[in-house]
Amino acid sequence: MIPLDHRQRLVRDIDQAHREGARLRPACEVAGIDVRTLQRWRSTGLALQEDQRKHCQRPTPAHALTQEERQEILRVANEPRFADMPPSRIVPMLADEGRYIASESSFARVLRAHGQTDRKHHAKNTSSGINDATTILTCTEYPARGFCDLASARQWAAEFVHWYNHEHRHSGIQFVTPQQRHTGQDKAILAHHHQVYEQAKQNRPA
Repeated sequence: MIPLDHRQRLVRDIDQAHREGARLRPACEVAGIDVRTLQRWRSTGLALQEDQRKHCQRPTPAHALTQEERQEILRVANEPRFADMPPSRIVPMLADEGRYIASESSFARVLRAHGQTDRKHHAKNTSSGINDATTILTCTEYPARGFCDLASARQWAAEFVHWYNHEHRHSGIQFVTPQQRHTGQDKAILAHHHQVYEQAKQNRPA
């Protein structure tokens, strides 16, 4: 149900990221779709032609998001701490706090509907499927003109390493940090996430 021009742009951006070293699944996550959707677009020709389904009249599903819920998704997604993050990172961070607002796909749909799929994504918030060296060199916080001296370079590198190990949530380890995985803290964190998600399902089965 995504407009043709936007669908074509998503496919083009995902293909470019994949050519430059990003894994396909994380690249799709950042774009707000899953790999199966991309494969369906290509197999049915929807990557190049209009989706006729959007011309059909359909009743609103009973479990559709309310306008208030959509506004809450937008409000949270645009909080300063989340403003440059994809839904795949926002949802588990909210779960850390015991909060569940909506699924990753719901976040992605609402953001897409409001033209926010191209929100700025700092390299440090993209998936660890991306080559580490590329992540460092393309990071928007990396000094564009290099460093004025060795001490500055060492300080930047130390801060980057600390962020990468203690703050960055890696998709390959279920969006916990390497430090949390190394110390075993991830087990309790992921168990807590599971409880939050299960409670949300019980509260709203649909």
